[in-house]
Amino acid sequence: MAAAALSVPLTAEEGVQPPVAPEEDGYVRAGRETVVLLHELTEVLNGISDRASADAAVPRVKDISGRMQALRLRAEGLPKPDSEQKLRFRKHLGDQEVRTAVQGFMVALLNLAQTEAYGSEDLLNTLTEMVSGKM
Repeated sequence: MAAAALSVPLTAEEGVQPPVAPEEDGYVRAGRETVVLLHELTEVLNGISDRASADAAVPRVKDISGRMQALRLRAEGLPKPDSEQKLRFRKHLGDQEVRTAVQGFMVALLNLAQTEAYGSEDLLNTLTEMVSGKM
């Protein structure tokens, strides 16, 4: 993943996909799309400050989770990667942008866990299902 390409603010919600360099394969592209979705999800979670906003976030979290699930299924359908593709993907996974996206999501998730999602059972259930892979 080219970090410079991801420095442009992108959201999957806007239908904007990250620019794809010609040498990128489907696995790296899927990884880049995952980063965009993680940023979007983190933004939603960081916007929660009370019970009302927690309840209101549930449909957006479900939507993002559904798009992540579709992306996972698409990635599972890709041909088995060769050694060069595996190397590019490992390099991509080590990219600072990926680490930042995952860390931001984890912090947002932990913050909500500490507040017990402001009492929103719907949000707790949705996040639990998402993280456990049931969504």
